[in-house]
Parts: sequence; structure tokens; C-alpha cells
Amino acid sequence: MPCIAAFAGADLTAGIVSECRDSEKYTLLIDLGTNAELALFNSKQLLVSSAAAGPAFEGAGIKQGMAAIPGAISSFELLGGFGRIKTIGNEVPVGICGSGLIDVVAELLNNNMIDETGLLKTGPSYEIYDDVSVYAEDIREIQLAKAAIASAIDILIVTAGLKESGIERVLISGGFGSFINARNAAGIGLIPHELHKRTAAAGNTCLTGAILCSANPDKMALAEKIAATANYVDLAGSAEFAQRYVDNIMF
Repeated sequence: MPCIAAFAGADLTAGIVSECRDSEKYTLLIDLGTNAELALFNSKQLLVSSAAAGPAFEGAGIKQGMAAIPGAISSFELLGGFGRIKTIGNEVPVGICGSGLIDVVAELLNNNMIDETGLLKTGPSYEIYDDVSVYAEDIREIQLAKAAIASAIDILIVTAGLKESGIERVLISGGFGSFINARNAAGIGLIPHELHKRTAAAGNTCLTGAILCSANPDKMALAEKIAATANYVDLAGSAEFAQRYVDNIMF
């Protein structure tokens, strides 16, 4: 599969192939990982970019973080002061993955246990389940990651000459995206609040696109066209991105 740019690889190309359609309505595809890759496109325009989000959403750099595999806490809710969790595979919790982290941070914000600066008011940690906690340092890692992604989204929307209302759907791909709660993602500032009702998990768009290209020469030709014609928006050294990044760190 062809790459678009150094930090927008073949996985993003495949993802765009899997979700490309003949429509003037815009799709925002977000492939979350250590290097978050984003594409904003319709039938006439394709903008792509990438942001160094760090590995927080993949569970790395988080004290009890883990990938989205069995035993990972993938969902969290506070009801009457008591936590309710879900784990992947309904197994005993052994850690927390990216979607669970988003839920925890959102719920603690909603219940005034984290302030807008990211200060964890409960002390150095908050216990989610027996022997599984989120730590103040974890909150900071989430802030840095979400600020990078939110700022990249902002820049793509501005570059396309759009407003949030001009985007019909937001798709979050990958294993992490399969479990994400869009309302909570918007609640922590990862995606624009206006878009959360138009946000959905897209699954493994990289694999889907690769299968399509393997089976259909027309899809492979489309992949080549995408890689050759995409407008890559380079955020490295961008003063506007740097300013938005600082602004978006706050909750």
C-alpha cells in the first residue's frame, strides 16, 4: 500500500480507501496511536495530517495501562459515587486501556474530582477497581495526547475552510476506537463537542482497506491516487498548531 507522507503511512491510505465515498459531505477519519493520523475528505478535497500524540491511548506511559486486550478496563462510569466498569472479554480487570482512560478522566471531571488544569483532587491516585488505579501522572499524559489530536483536528478544519457543522461524520479507527465513548471523548476535549453525536467507531479500517485493495484493482488504483493527490498539512514548526496545543491542554 502506498504512503502519503513520512508520518501519514499506508495504514491511513487504506483507511481512507475503506471509507471513501462519492459525496460532497465531509468525513473526518482519526487513526489513534502514538502517531495520530487524520484525514478530512469529501469527493473533491482530501487533507491529511499527523500529530505526535504519544502512547497514552495505547496504554503505554500509563502506570497500569495496557492495550485493548482481554482484562483491560474499557469503560467506566460513576453512579452515586460508585464506579461501574466493563472489561474487554468480561475478564477480571488487570489494567486499563485508552477508552477506559478517557471514561475515567471524563467522569472525574464531571464529578469535580479533576479541575480544568488537570489537577487530581483525590491525591496522587484514584482507584478504579481493586488494585487498578489511575494516577495524577496518567492524567497529564492524557492531557498532552488529547491536546495534540484536538489541535490537529482544528488545523485541518480551518485549512479546509470548514466549520464543525460541515463535517457529517467522524470515524475513529483501530482497536482503541472500537470501544471509545464519543460523548466522553468530547468531554475531555479530544474531539469538538459539536461532533460527538456524529462520531462512531470504524474498527480496523487499515485491514479493511488492504483487503479491498487486494481483491479489487480499482481500489488499489484509488489508493495510489489518494497517496499522490492528498494535501499533507505539516504541523511541525507551525506556530498556529503550537498555540492551539497550549490552549487545548486545559480541560
